[in-house]
Amino acid sequence: MQKETLRKFLSTLIDDCGYDTVRQSLEDCVPTLAATHTSRDSSVKRSRKPRTRPNAVTAVESLALPDEEKKNIMMVLARKYEEKMFMPNVNHVRAFLEKEGEDISRIKSRQQVVSIVFKCLADWETQKLRELNTRGLYGPSKSLSVIANEIENVGQQSHL
Repeated sequence: MQKETLRKFLSTLIDDCGYDTVRQSLEDCVPTLAATHTSRDSSVKRSRKPRTRPNAVTAVESLALPDEEKKNIMMVLARKYEEKMFMPNVNHVRAFLEKEGEDISRIKSRQQVVSIVFKCLADWETQKLRELNTRGLYGPSKSLSVIANEIENVGQQSHL
């Protein structure tokens, strides 16, 4: 009720005198309140940082990986992840995390769980990561040559 009454008074004053005049009068009446308001508003604006999206490359860089080869493979996978050449959609990510025993009930996007994906991959053996990189599991194959090689291997095994 009081807010509505105040709003009506202020509306009338603004209509008669203008917004800038009413605002200046309010600041003149209570200068300490105006100074507190402006300094608080500006500090809030300064403290807010632009929100950055999680990034696969930064997720890998933040991991403590002692093995340089493992880190290099993880960086290649991170770049592919960003280009959607590795785990190109959220369903691939869900399937991967489910196999790793992670809770997938709240996953809505690939970017949301990028750090979890690469923490799971960090636990893998280097050889397994190498195979993942060449085979292109959890996403489309890198090229048709991978499929051709697999067909050739099956053909050779059946002749033996």
